[in-house]
Amino acid sequence: MPLVTEPTPASVIKSIQRGSTSLAPNGSSNITINSVDTSKSFVSISCKNGSMARKVNNNTGDYWSSTGALIAGGALTSATNLAVSVGNFNGTTTMVTSNNATIYWEVVEYV
Repeated sequence: MPLVTEPTPASVIKSIQRGSTSLAPNGSSNITINSVDTSKSFVSISCKNGSMARKVNNNTGDYWSSTGALIAGGALTSATNLAVSVGNFNGTTTMVTSNNATIYWEVVEYV
């Protein structure tokens, strides 16, 4: 019986670019990336360490309200620009303290 070798499959991924940035709550940033075909690319965003605390209202006697979530997002706005932002999860009460969020991003381009 002759030896049969399978061809090595070609990769369907052309490029992967990764990085991270730190953003304050409600902050945004533009990140320059190597050029990609936006019709063959997608963005993956994750958020770490972001948090905030709020007062129930602006009266100094009110107690702290537990909150916490920061939500991160991103989009390719051009072939060489990734726009990332982070926002708070709940509402309109006064923010009295916050921690920056570490945003991890990845841009994957297919062949």
